[in-house]
Amino acid sequence: MDTERGFLSREEYLGLSPHRCRLKAEAREKAYRYFESYQSTLDEKGWWDEEDRVSSAIQKLREQRDHEGMAKVHYHRIYVDEVQDMTQAEIYLLMLAAGENHNALFLAGDTAQSVSQGVDFRFEEVRAVVNKASGRIEKPVKLSRNFRSHEGILQVSNVVLDRLHKAFPKAATKLAKDTGLVQGPRPGLLRLSLEDVKLALGGNNRLRVLVRDESKARFQEELGDDARHMCMGIREAKGLEFRDVVILDFFKDVEDQSQHKEWKKLLLDSSKEDLSSVAATMELELKLFYTGITRSCDRLFFVETADSMGFDSWCRCLKGSQLA
Repeated sequence: MDTERGFLSREEYLGLSPHRCRLKAEAREKAYRYFESYQSTLDEKGWWDEEDRVSSAIQKLREQRDHEGMAKVHYHRIYVDEVQDMTQAEIYLLMLAAGENHNALFLAGDTAQSVSQGVDFRFEEVRAVVNKASGRIEKPVKLSRNFRSHEGILQVSNVVLDRLHKAFPKAATKLAKDTGLVQGPRPGLLRLSLEDVKLALGGNNRLRVLVRDESKARFQEELGDDARHMCMGIREAKGLEFRDVVILDFFKDVEDQSQHKEWKKLLLDSSKEDLSSVAATMELELKLFYTGITRSCDRLFFVETADSMGFDSWCRCLKGSQLA
């Protein structure tokens, strides 16, 4: 936000404390090389990306403020949900749009659902942005009462959260376990053909099929025109809710087949308090899975069209805990 070109130099990036950047030194070097290559392509072709647009908007609002004493764009109140997928620069842009009045901002989000690639959101970063604007901010209010999902679903989502906190303690704010207003049916674990899934969709207009976003186009094609609209990517569905949800082929469609062993380690070695040996890629996997699970209000089904070690481990985990 304070650099001339809107991004950190190599020295500034490599010098960030572990509190600001969780990547190790070797990974940071590699990440910055990729960034330099990417930025070089943008410069060469005269292209811009989302962060360039944010930086440009920040610069324009700052210029207006410096010339006129305050930004012309001045909203009295700004309410933002799903803030966990925003960068510091985007939050600072909101601050400027509110005339740098931090009391005009109401931000809500769940760091366990931070599923955007390249964003490592922490509410402490919001405090840093506000401090930069010479403001003071209240401590975040932590909410644990869930008005969407019942206990049958929340007990399962809490299993995923437990593994996330054990394997990646800094990945998400640790809160009290979610509790629902009522009890409800346990999720279903099913091994079905895609034809069976199509039949289920034909008789239930309130049901949605959630898949990995990279697989959405393929599933929509296979499900056909009548059911295409009922299939969504998990990232696409973030922030939405549906009465009934099928999470389809979450384990079958993993990009890296070695992750099946990581799922087994996570789900069946639950007695271990330290799961730090789990591969770093599993942090995003756990958050993605948690996000999909928590879209459901009433009925939840985990459906796979093929056997896998990951799905077998998930079934054993839930059945062993009498949660399915």
